[in-house]
Amino acid sequence: MQQLPRPQTIITAVLRHRGFIILPLTPTTLLSFASNPTAMAPEPLPEFVYKIVPSAPPTPIPSQYPPSELDQKDGFVHLSTGTQIPLTADLFFKEATALWVIKIRFAPKFHSATTWEVEGCPHLYGNFGAEDVDSVKEFARAGGETWKESMKKEAAWLV
Repeated sequence: MQQLPRPQTIITAVLRHRGFIILPLTPTTLLSFASNPTAMAPEPLPEFVYKIVPSAPPTPIPSQYPPSELDQKDGFVHLSTGTQIPLTADLFFKEATALWVIKIRFAPKFHSATTWEVEGCPHLYGNFGAEDVDSVKEFARAGGETWKESMKKEAAWLV
């Protein structure tokens, strides 16, 4: 009989493939998350979540925001919390000198459609649109400056 890999091994391999190395991932954590995908949700839930985009979003924002290539491929909208935005930008937009952040009201209609993945990253299985958007802000940074450094002055907007 063929022995299957342990779930921890599979998830660790997936995380490494996606650019994350987060260890240790205990069997208790895995079982907890498998039985309740919102187990990693922050308490209390945030008032806002954010979508980083590499170019200016359409004006006006459409009733159904066009998903990115990555969102289409993965089957969900990649979002971040306010505190995650600088880290996410530094990890995935390190070559960009400008980007836009869409501030989305995390309304109850999104709660059951959102999973909170490892490190608490919100993944929305659905979409958002104009009625959900609070505001949009362009961020720019000088050469050699990290997104974290650049975004410090806008910390109040990234709640």
